[in-house]
Formats: sequence, C-alpha cells, structure tokens
Amino acid sequence: MCPPLIAKQQGVESRKWKSVASSKKSHGHQTGLADCQLSQKAFVAILQLIHAFKTETGELSGIVFHTIKESAIIIAGAKVLLVLYFESSIGNVRDFITGSRINSGDPTFDEMEHTKFNQSVRKMMRLLFAVFITDAVLLCTPCAATEKLFTLPPPLSAAGPIISPILHICSAQLLFLGAVPKFFSNMACIGALIIGMHTKLKILAHRWNRILNHPIEPPRCYFERMDREMRIVLDQQTEYWRQLQTLKTLVENSFFIVHVYSLYSIGSCIFVARELGMNVLTGVIYATSLAYLTKHYLWCHLVDSYKDVADAIGYEISSHCTQMPYSRQYHLQYVQMKTSLIIVWYNTINGVAMKSMGMIVISKATFGDLLKIIYTVLTFFINMT
Repeated sequence: MCPPLIAKQQGVESRKWKSVASSKKSHGHQTGLADCQLSQKAFVAILQLIHAFKTETGELSGIVFHTIKESAIIIAGAKVLLVLYFESSIGNVRDFITGSRINSGDPTFDEMEHTKFNQSVRKMMRLLFAVFITDAVLLCTPCAATEKLFTLPPPLSAAGPIISPILHICSAQLLFLGAVPKFFSNMACIGALIIGMHTKLKILAHRWNRILNHPIEPPRCYFERMDREMRIVLDQQTEYWRQLQTLKTLVENSFFIVHVYSLYSIGSCIFVARELGMNVLTGVIYATSLAYLTKHYLWCHLVDSYKDVADAIGYEISSHCTQMPYSRQYHLQYVQMKTSLIIVWYNTINGVAMKSMGMIVISKATFGDLLKIIYTVLTFFINMT
C-alpha cells in the first residue's frame, strides 16, 4: 500500500476512534448526571422517612408511602447497576436478535416475525411513555396530598428561600425525570430481549416444521437431506441456547428484584391511595402500580410462551420419530438420526424454563400467587387502621 493511502487510512481510523471516545465520554457524563439526580432523590427520601417516623406516628399511610418511595429509588438504582453489569451480554443478545444467524429458510415468514417483534417493542415503549407523561402531568398539578407527602424535611426546608423550592421541585415534580424512568427502564430493556428471543425460537420452530414435514422420499434421499438439514439447524439451535443462557441469567436476577419488590409494594401503594382518597397523587400511584403489574405479567406470560413453542417443536420431533422411513440398508443412519432427534427433543422441552434464584419459577402461576399476596398486604394495612 502506498504511503498516501496509509496516511489517509490512519487519519480515518483516528477520527473514528476519537468519535467513539467522545461518544463514550458524553454517555459517561449523562450517566453520572442521572446517578447524581437519583442519589439526591434517595437522600431526600431518607430524610422524609425519618421525619415521618418522628412526626407522623398516627398516620400509617405517610410512613408506608415514604418507605415505599425510598425502597423504589433503591430498587431503581439496583436495576440500573444490573443492566450496566450485563451491558456487554445485553449487547450480544441484542445483536443476535437483530441479526440473521437464525433463519427458517422461509424469508417471508422470518420477515413477518421480525415485523411482529418490532411492533410489540413499539407498543411496550408507547405504554412506558404514556406512564411517564401521565406521571409528569399529574405530579406537576397542584394537589394538597402531593404537597403534604413531598414536603421537605426540616434540614432541607430551612435551606433558604431559593434552594428549598428547587429541592422540592427536584424531589416531587421532577420525580418522573429521574427515578420513574430508571425504575421502568430495566423491565423495558429485558422485556424487549425476551420478546426478541421468543421471535427467534418461533423461527427455529418453523424451520423444524419445514424439515420434518417434507414430502415422502426414498430412504437414501431422506437420510442425505436430513443429515444436511440437521447440521444447519443444530448449529443455529446451539447458538440460540448459548444466547438464551445469557438472557436467562439476566432475567432471573432482574425478576428476583422485581418480584420481591412487588410482594410488599403494590399492596402498600393501593393502601396509601385508598387512604388519600381521589386526587392527582392517587392517579400517579394507581397508574404506576398498574404499569408495573402489567410489565410483571408480560414477563411471566412471555417466559410461559417459550414453553409453548418448545413443546410445539418437541411434538413435531416426537411425531416424526414414529414416522421415520426404515430400510435395513440404512439401519445405522436410522438409529443415529432417531437418537439425535430424541436428544434434541429432550433438550428443547427442558431448556427454556426459568427459575429466579433457584426458588421462584417465572410463570403466570407465580403472577397469580403475587396477586394473592398483594391482596393480603392490602388487607393487613387496612386492619391495622
């Protein structure tokens, strides 16, 4: 390569690396600013909780509200840290979903499934934006309940006529800019990955369906075709299981945080809203709780649907094993093919289940149990009053 071309290439690479470094630096500054906002809200929430215990011993709803708010900010921070810890893994799974390493051999079907995936993610993001906008409008609307529950504690209320109002706005009206997006961003990110991997599993299922439901052919042609097709689909399925295992680790850890927080927070929030009566803050509490429950249910539903697709693949394989053409001349190929299919069938139907921390099975049945616990927590607080 001639020197001018080398110099030109080096200049292009240098500009590219500077651009990447600048992007990372900007992202780091934005992340640091967001962390400062979250830390400020957590600090104010702690002071409000301490103040509530000292002055509102007769008002259980105030203590419960501040406890839930403080724990929500901590949970939001934990979710952000979890996403940052798995950042490279999330990037790998995202690239796998948007790539074409998994295909059914039917471009029309694959394109249709990817279109459905994009539409589902857009709907989920629209739901989140609707929650953010609703919270923003309601929190900015003057309300006696909001003023009472978001009043600054004495150390901050005495900060001066300029600083105190700014702190009050940051901890109340601007709550939707810091804590609420972080609270839901983890669920949205992982939810999109779950939907994407479900799409890829459906594409794999369609490939199996095309392979196993082929027109009748002589044994020699059958085993040659199956050997060729099996190599391709097993390479794709091996890559899928590798990426799914990465996603499982992320989902199981995140679901534990989401589920444990839901056990005590949703019922407590409904109790607080019941005690406050009808006002704009009650609207914020109900809207946020409903969105959180909806996300929780969607996670459980989508993980359950993995089982449905895996069972469909298993049914196709087991049905095919009973109808495989047999020829004494190809007895060895027959045994090997049947053994391989049975192993694939077993691994498929048992490889998609997810269990958080080895204790909580992620399923719609678990969501049903959660609703029972929410009702129990709600009645517990009602009986205390």
